[in-house]
Amino acid sequence: MSIRRTVGGPNTAPRTMSYNPAENAILITYDAGGESYELFMLPKDGGRGEVVGDSRRGNGVGAVFVARNRFAVLDKQSNNIIIKNLDNEMTKKCPAPCTTTDNIFHAGTGSLLCRSEDKMILFDLQQRAAIAELASPYIKYVVWSTDMSRVALLSKHAIVLADRRLGHS
Repeated sequence: MSIRRTVGGPNTAPRTMSYNPAENAILITYDAGGESYELFMLPKDGGRGEVVGDSRRGNGVGAVFVARNRFAVLDKQSNNIIIKNLDNEMTKKCPAPCTTTDNIFHAGTGSLLCRSEDKMILFDLQQRAAIAELASPYIKYVVWSTDMSRVALLSKHAIVLADRRLGHS
């Protein structure tokens, strides 16, 4: 299935993608023209072809699903994490756990991994609190095991392995 690019023009490559199997939706983030994202609702029948119809767009960094019908976006200008529903409407706003937070990553339902220059922070959205911190180099990618019990944090020159609570493996 192909998705028509509408943010930043035809030469803009996506930066990240987050899939929500419960709602058959995807979030794609782009760097071009400032950080932005698009939310696409895919056909329920799993048909082939091109996704047509309007996407829901917005500005922010690291758009990731955090619940069945919610996703989080980091607003770097205000240093807030914005929770939105699938209609792209804000439902909650909370301050990021660190003033230097520059990206967010999926960490399971109701949780985020927040990246700053020298650490990763496990952030609980319900409690609006940092659960754990892990000193690390500048992380580019986060890969979770299938059962979400372990995580690999990938930087340019290192791979940091940790358990669900960011304890070293």
